[in-house]
Amino acid sequence: MNARYIPGATATLVQAAIMTSGPTKAYVSRLCRLIPAVVFLSAALVVASDAAGAEVVLSDSFEDGNVTAAPAWTIDGGSVTVEQGEMSFGPVGQPAAVLDLGDLAPRKAVQVSFKLRQTNATRASHLIHIGLTNSDRNKGYEIACSPNPGYFATSGFYDSAGHTVGVKGSALRSDAQWQQITLRFDPVADRLSLIQDGKKVLETGNCRRLARVNRLRLASNGQVNWRVDDLRVEGVPAASQPQAKPGAAAIQTIYRRGVPHTDKTGRRLMAYDAGRSFFQIGIWGNPIGEIWGTYYDLRTLTDAGINTMWPWSAPLSESLAAADKAGLQVVWMHPLGPKELELLGPSRGHARLLGNCWLDEPTGSLWGKDMQGKFDEFLAYKKRIAQVAPDLPVFVNDVPWITPPATEWWTRWNTAGGVSCHDNYPVRDAGCVRTLGAIGETVSLAVEVNHERKPVWLIVGAFDEGRHEGPGFRFATPAQLRSCVYTALVHGATGIVYFCWDTYVCRDGGVIGMSPKPKVAYVPNPQQAGYTHPTPATPVQLAQSRALWQTATAVNREIAELTPVLLAPTVAEEALSYQVFPDVSHSDQPIHCLLKPHPAGGYVLATSNLDGVGLRVTFRFSHALASAERMFENRPDWAVPGGSKTFEIWYEPFDVHVFRLRLQ
Repeated sequence: MNARYIPGATATLVQAAIMTSGPTKAYVSRLCRLIPAVVFLSAALVVASDAAGAEVVLSDSFEDGNVTAAPAWTIDGGSVTVEQGEMSFGPVGQPAAVLDLGDLAPRKAVQVSFKLRQTNATRASHLIHIGLTNSDRNKGYEIACSPNPGYFATSGFYDSAGHTVGVKGSALRSDAQWQQITLRFDPVADRLSLIQDGKKVLETGNCRRLARVNRLRLASNGQVNWRVDDLRVEGVPAASQPQAKPGAAAIQTIYRRGVPHTDKTGRRLMAYDAGRSFFQIGIWGNPIGEIWGTYYDLRTLTDAGINTMWPWSAPLSESLAAADKAGLQVVWMHPLGPKELELLGPSRGHARLLGNCWLDEPTGSLWGKDMQGKFDEFLAYKKRIAQVAPDLPVFVNDVPWITPPATEWWTRWNTAGGVSCHDNYPVRDAGCVRTLGAIGETVSLAVEVNHERKPVWLIVGAFDEGRHEGPGFRFATPAQLRSCVYTALVHGATGIVYFCWDTYVCRDGGVIGMSPKPKVAYVPNPQQAGYTHPTPATPVQLAQSRALWQTATAVNREIAELTPVLLAPTVAEEALSYQVFPDVSHSDQPIHCLLKPHPAGGYVLATSNLDGVGLRVTFRFSHALASAERMFENRPDWAVPGGSKTFEIWYEPFDVHVFRLRLQ
């Protein structure tokens, strides 16, 4: 992605946010600081359909007098020769010629153009076939073309794959004059178009669900003589594509030597320990107790499978006491002073204190300011705390802006703390999201730059900018939220935090969060003196809030069950290897997977569809399967025949499948 971020523009918005105060200041400032991430994510969501970077990959003027070299065609039947510098088909047998287009990049448009004429000069119902295929999948498209405008009912053009007839009255020329033919395949735009002399005469969808094509086939029925000249193929060679981004591969191979995570008090572990290992499932910015007439019962969190809170404004002593009563851990979001450090016990820690987040989103909020000075301040603070509580993770939560020029500073901040933590909210309009791949990229980079030795926590978005009109962050769909979480898990996150629980805090910042029982407003509405902004929720937003809470609750239970699996070393290829074959994609690899051993035997394969498109996927394993079942789906009807090394399954957009595998 070539996303660009203009620091000055963002700084202006941050300064405007700083002029506010209290919760509004923090929340508005938080949203403003996400602008670098928004630019980055927007680049992920906008997929160009004009084949940027396209070049002429093949051409043939046939002046060399042959079809066997420069480039080399394969004759697939009949008589195909070169006469007077033109490729000639027939009229003996059923002549056909195939041209290999080479290794072209997936998801990029391919255009084939050439001059075509017939020497017979007749309107007879004879055909020439123009085909584009993917040899790896043995699928493709073939358009039949006739000089008879009524050959296919009302047109002389027909695509049998899409069962599409061309424009009424259109046909190939019936005389011996040249015509320009252009066939354009664009998988992202979902279009296959045939253009004759600059006019589109047929258009159909990508019904074969191909991400790319790599062969051209021209064939005749052998009844008339067709001539082809000045052939030109334009596309994007795979070799010219940018290097793969972090986590771009379908199969994740991280953590084969152990999974970095913590116990409940932040002590780092590399091997799963049933009595100590802790997988954080957190909530950001929650209040405690009764505030302005609403009682925020922390049992609401534990009932939803949340085990950690990042409290908003209560003193640390009050937060720890409330956490102890509710059975929660605490991540403290302010610098620890002498008063707070006094709460640490003889073991130089506290049974309920998981970590200390010193600063929020430094790469975004400090851009254009004294970044180095703040970084030095963080290192000095971290050193002071280590003298008192050496095992307590002190860290920052950062933005997801990992493209240059931010990469260097993002890496420094995300390797300096006791854990690596950042937020990533790819949903700005749930209906327009093409891919959640940005989550895989940021989490994978955090894992990579920390050399797979430091826990990685991700804050995922479950909120709506309810007070703002126009573009902005919006509620994810339940499927998108689940995919966000599983995409993070597959790429190496060992802690998930939700932003946010719907309370007066988020409403004051113009944000509606998720809740099992959301209110229209948590303070008097309309606003009255002495109260925060009410930010009333619409009926649809209330329904979305409840749906996301229910989704998060279900996902949290899944994570709790999978914790021994997720914190076990990733399976090595020698034990069991596999391949993933999707039938179509908007991203480089739509299905991302992680294979783990199950403590009771066999394996667990966690998979997530990062794309907003349904697709059929084939999994192929190195060993025969005794069984493969879907976990968490309430679908006992799906089964894989014993002894099979493959199975095929359908993924809805942003779908998640977790498989329990047993070998034969």
